Amino acid sequence: MTNSVEKKCREVYVLIGPSGSGKTTWTKSFKQKFGDSFVIGDCSADRYFVDQSGSYKFDGRKLGAAHKACIADFQQMLANDYDIVIVDNTNLRSSDRQIYISTAEEFGYTIIFVKFFSRYENIHGVPKEKVDEMIQRFNSSECDLPVSHEGFVYTTIDVKQNFDWLNFVPPVVQ
Repeated sequence: MTNSVEKKCREVYVLIGPSGSGKTTWTKSFKQKFGDSFVIGDCSADRYFVDQSGSYKFDGRKLGAAHKACIADFQQMLANDYDIVIVDNTNLRSSDRQIYISTAEEFGYTIIFVKFFSRYENIHGVPKEKVDEMIQRFNSSECDLPVSHEGFVYTTIDVKQNFDWLNFVPPVVQ
């Protein structure tokens, strides 16, 4: 009689990039491709600004509350033992992503970061000036690109003009 041990996937993907760089589109594609094989959750502060009719209505005065709701969703997904959780925020500074990293580590998840460089149409209605500011920050020293001491396992998954790298199968960790 053989004793087989089933491997459990426990990964957190922290997306990094300005608005309009393809993070949400990538998340949808990822979930569509791997959703039959894994329990995948995604959290985004943007979700806080979607009303009951599905319209996105950003209100900068509520941004802090939106991020708190996103963190709460994230923590709930980890507590519910999702296989993969995707954090779909800009995460341009290490301080923006630290809560996700420390919480993922507490729950024993592998942390993978995916950075986005492309410029697509902004589907969230963020004003062009704000997007331009984010792109400028992303390309400057104000953007803290992840470093290994933050807790990331992979630091070089770069999404540029397409999502070809979706052809890989997510690493399964024990």
